[in-house]
Amino acid sequence: MSVHEVLEMSTKKNPPVMKLIISFVALLSLASLAVSSVKQSAQTMPSACQVIDRVLIESHNVTVSGKTIQFSKVACSADALIASRSLEKRQVLNSCLPVPATLGCVTEAGLTGPATADCEELASLLIASGELGEFFEVSPGFAEILTFQTCEWAWINKSNSILEYCFSGLESLGEDLSETCTIEVGAIGGFAMPSDSGATPADTWILEVVLA
Repeated sequence: MSVHEVLEMSTKKNPPVMKLIISFVALLSLASLAVSSVKQSAQTMPSACQVIDRVLIESHNVTVSGKTIQFSKVACSADALIASRSLEKRQVLNSCLPVPATLGCVTEAGLTGPATADCEELASLLIASGELGEFFEVSPGFAEILTFQTCEWAWINKSNSILEYCFSGLESLGEDLSETCTIEVGAIGGFAMPSDSGATPADTWILEVVLA
């Protein structure tokens, strides 16, 4: 999969992260305005939680305005599942703090992404739902996955600590990815992660938006 990264945009709706929106198309459209940008060369961007390796832990549905969101908790590998059984309950690290984040669109020849309308609807339903708490917890090597129709959001913990993230941040990042990485620009999905990912355990995560 190739990844195109390009320009920084200001936050909107006061989300918990500042966003670096990544789009080759955006780079071309803003070049004449002399906007400072950074473009990285194409690179391989496989999922941090491959579908073939996932182990489903639990799944449930939440219905909002007659429409259903599926929530799934998965281990991203059998090794992560085994490790979780011996994981002591330690301090949970809050990952929903204001940090710069990098967003990117992923493309692959011959494949299409989720319907933009489905991802937009997922964001709207998440806002409207009164059944969700403020945060969700994810164990090391696990993912919290939200699915609506063709759209899947996967928040993946790549650290060795238990992390918690906020649904408001998930909605904001997911919506921006859905608007930027659309089928119309040839994207099959997108990803978001802290710009200094790995600097601290709390910043070692990634959100992926892909075809369900």
